[in-house]
Amino acid sequence: MQYRDVIIDGANPGGNLGAAFSANIGSTQLSPKGKFLDHLIIGLKGTVGTAPVVLENALGALSQFTFKAGQETRIQLSARDLVALMAAFYKQLPFAWENTDSTGSTFILGIKVPIQETIDPTISYTYSANYTAVTNFSSVLLSLTTVYNSDAKGKSPIIAVPISYTTPGATGATAINARLTNLGMLQGLLVFNTTNPSDGADLYDIQRIQLVENGKQTSLLTAANPDPLHGLNTYSTLQPIGEVLMPYLYYDFSEEPFDVKTNFMEFIVDVETVSEATRLIPIITKA
Repeated sequence: MQYRDVIIDGANPGGNLGAAFSANIGSTQLSPKGKFLDHLIIGLKGTVGTAPVVLENALGALSQFTFKAGQETRIQLSARDLVALMAAFYKQLPFAWENTDSTGSTFILGIKVPIQETIDPTISYTYSANYTAVTNFSSVLLSLTTVYNSDAKGKSPIIAVPISYTTPGATGATAINARLTNLGMLQGLLVFNTTNPSDGADLYDIQRIQLVENGKQTSLLTAANPDPLHGLNTYSTLQPIGEVLMPYLYYDFSEEPFDVKTNFMEFIVDVETVSEATRLIPIITKA
């Protein structure tokens, strides 16, 4: 039987959609309530003043959420990255409301974070959350629920930790100084680009990614043909959740994942916009 444990919330009974979140929450130990921690659910809400606050900016209030099993970091992503992970992994979206004037609230509720951890009583499971102030977004509330199932049902722990990369000062092919190995099975890859196509240009920061397995070039990933990311529509004007997801490209390897437990994986990227912040987010099932 599933068990849901509310970790962070407003007063009960009460009308708040979470607890006050105005400073970092340091490493906090979970007290497991079941045999298998399937996923977490996160919500974020704040009050808007002076000018509207779009979803992608509001999500910046939770600038990093970290989940650890012992000393191993399983999840370390911003709230925006967590929404992209949810769209890629679950093919689902959270419930969101974007304020369109200078009063009221902007909120995003039900961000589902895959964990898939069989509880080991000898291991400490912890979370932390980093707060960053967002202009015109105050009285921020955070909520967190842990969801336990009775068994793993064949699931393996999830690792999703970004590889941050600032593109160099010249375009062209360049190797990223990062290597995936001794981890598990690479199920997919999310890529965040600061620059994305517009009416006047087709460029991404990273236009192509050459996968290099054990020193040998294998699949070539191109921005022209990513896999569909749930929540991105085809309208000329994106819905608010589409604006959150627009900077991400997704490549799905789940039918035949790459083994990055016994092999190693590196990346050569085709840079087409210089000196910009990007990140690659490998989605890995631990082996």
